Amino acid sequence: MASLKPPHTVYYLGPAGTHSDVATQHLAALLSWKDVQAVPLASISEVIQAIESEAPGESMACVPLENSVQGSVTLTWDRLMRKTVHSLAGSRADGRKSPDQWVLSELLRAIDQREELPLPMLVAALREPIHHHLLTLPGADLKKIAKIYSHPQVLAQCKNFLEREFPKVETVALSSSAEAAKLVRDERNFSYGALGNAAAATLYELEMAWSDVEDDCDNVTRFGLLSKIGIPCQNTNDCAVKTLSLCLTGVGNRPGGLLTALTPFQYYGLNLSRIESRPVGGMFGYYDFFVDVVTAHHEAVDVGRIVDIVVSMLEWQDISVLPLGYYYDIDPARQNSSTPAPSDG
Repeated sequence: MASLKPPHTVYYLGPAGTHSDVATQHLAALLSWKDVQAVPLASISEVIQAIESEAPGESMACVPLENSVQGSVTLTWDRLMRKTVHSLAGSRADGRKSPDQWVLSELLRAIDQREELPLPMLVAALREPIHHHLLTLPGADLKKIAKIYSHPQVLAQCKNFLEREFPKVETVALSSSAEAAKLVRDERNFSYGALGNAAAATLYELEMAWSDVEDDCDNVTRFGLLSKIGIPCQNTNDCAVKTLSLCLTGVGNRPGGLLTALTPFQYYGLNLSRIESRPVGGMFGYYDFFVDVVTAHHEAVDVGRIVDIVVSMLEWQDISVLPLGYYYDIDPARQNSSTPAPSDG
């Protein structure tokens, strides 16, 4: 497929040494992007906001989407949905063509043809294996560890290990596992430990005192690449199947309301691999629904036409459909064997 000029910048959830940092470096390597600047930001909201005002292709963003143990990263999906709603309002105000004025099949085609998009959307994804290690200052005595720091999800993913090996040790949640590793280094306290990845251990000069302490050895996180322009597949097999992520708003709070909303997808043979509800702020009993539609990419034209019909049927029910992305999963196993893979996700 045609090549695309690499972006100058890829933003990710920092600080350096997070799993998002590792995923960003891995994505750049798999896509053969050289001299790309990876820039850490303090929050997922800042990461998504960063590429909004920049020219298409100048920058992209790497965000966590879903973990096989903890489930969806709701903050990412909520911010994507709100950003889409905000873009709708902004586009209508200044006369630009807004996402809801695009026929959905046009968006799918625009992503495939690497044309400019009306707002940042998910255009690719990468599934990274996640491994956590107990990090300490070199020479620390594990019997004297008094506090273990990490991100709340990391602590949850290592709960059995912590209860079994450190039942009396205090666990402290921080904004990221990399921040925990940095704290252990900066405090120089030999009774402190952090749960983090191998990249953080190297970056902050810590010892991996206990390796692979996650409770589930098949722990995987799916990271998404946000862009205002589509990117080409490095391997055509990667594009055999693509995911269309949508948010349905306005689903009726009545018996069969959700069933009625999902029936058009079933009627036209569209497979939904994910259905997840999120509460509408301040309104108990009312929910937005995030859905992932798995499509066969070689049938993209037909899929686009069918999805347009489904959207029209939903609009008859006063349900709005917000497009969040149309993307393929990059499979590292199908990439060039010379491409280095990180030891951690």
